[in-house]
Amino acid sequence: EIKINAFMMYQQQIKAILLPCYCVLILVLASSVHSFLPSVNLMRSSNTRSSTNVNSNSNSIIRLRAMEVSSSTVVTPAPQLLEFREPLTNVTVVLVGSMHYNPTSIRLASQTVQQLGQQNRLGSVLIESCDLRWNKTMDLYETKPYLKSILGNEMRAAQEQAFAFNLPVVLGDQRINITSAAMKESFKQTITDLVTPPSGWRRFKEEFDVAWEDAVPNGDSQYLSPLAFFDPRLLLALPVSLVKYPLSFLVRDPLPTSIVFAVLFGLSFVSTGGVSADDFTAVGSTPITTYTDIEVFGNLFFAVLETVVFARLLLKPLLADRNVILAENILQQCKIYETTNNANTKSTAATTFGGGVGGWFGFLTGDTGTKTTSPPARTGSRIPMDDIIYAPGSLLDNTQAGANGDGTEKVVVAVLGMAHLNGVMKLLKEQ
Repeated sequence: EIKINAFMMYQQQIKAILLPCYCVLILVLASSVHSFLPSVNLMRSSNTRSSTNVNSNSNSIIRLRAMEVSSSTVVTPAPQLLEFREPLTNVTVVLVGSMHYNPTSIRLASQTVQQLGQQNRLGSVLIESCDLRWNKTMDLYETKPYLKSILGNEMRAAQEQAFAFNLPVVLGDQRINITSAAMKESFKQTITDLVTPPSGWRRFKEEFDVAWEDAVPNGDSQYLSPLAFFDPRLLLALPVSLVKYPLSFLVRDPLPTSIVFAVLFGLSFVSTGGVSADDFTAVGSTPITTYTDIEVFGNLFFAVLETVVFARLLLKPLLADRNVILAENILQQCKIYETTNNANTKSTAATTFGGGVGGWFGFLTGDTGTKTTSPPARTGSRIPMDDIIYAPGSLLDNTQAGANGDGTEKVVVAVLGMAHLNGVMKLLKEQ
């Protein structure tokens, strides 16, 4: 017992030493990552846009090359970037995959938007946020300005760059209240399915398979590679994300976030069997923990249960459902910058948001009919601006009055979490 108490005291002392050391490590790591990455110069002129190359440090991790307008790619390739042409409008779409609050992702989003802006090819920038979340964050920054530097993320970096070129930013995600309601409903349905075999289990498997196919597609060489998640530049700054991401939720919504953390901690405690000092058995000078067969089985059961519940919540309401909203809003922006019809677009079955919707949009809305029209030279007039949610401060003059009036082909940029990229690209390419 004396050995056990001594071990527990020693463990507490180690925690007391490691915790502040970890915090210092996070600060040092964050500053180190920022020092490795090249600087980004914001372009503030609203009348002229520079086409000069972006200067980068030769010792930096990320390099930007000057890109010709006639090049096959419009942005400097990176593991977290997907570039393709939306088939209906033939507009180039660039999806920027990010690890939220990761300094490497912040820099990639900023540089991508800046590079297209300097080439005079930037159309709209869409970010993975809704008006409720965005406005709450902006209000928080106004009352507590110091949080801007602490909780900077890739979405705000992309917004600042777009505003520097006087271009709009679209809040393209599903509203958080709808997502929260969907998660609650999915959780209830999951519990119901698990306790009502075999029909419930079969229903669970069918929904899981469909959500997996939609949210995690494969088979296209253009899809984001799994190796993109293990990019050393992202992993280097991963501890920063692990601190800032949950901290952002705690700052915005202290009570709900605290409840979620408490539930997760409780599940973790239950899955470990509630180990106490009585469970330690000293062997020589090394204390070990002993479990009965029932405890081992219980731990495995709760581990499987947690995995099943959270997997369904992640795939359906958090990924698959939101991918549809994100893809729809990206397509809406593409329609603004559509110019002429060609071999890659559909000449007779014109898809609109008001009627005659085909493909996966039609399946979701129940309207699978087609409307035969001749595409106009520019389709911006067909897009109702009231249906698009822009970030406060967005300038719509460049969007509403001659989106392609200067003769350059515009590019739609979407800054999303990496988990969304393949699913959104699949929806846009297969509609």
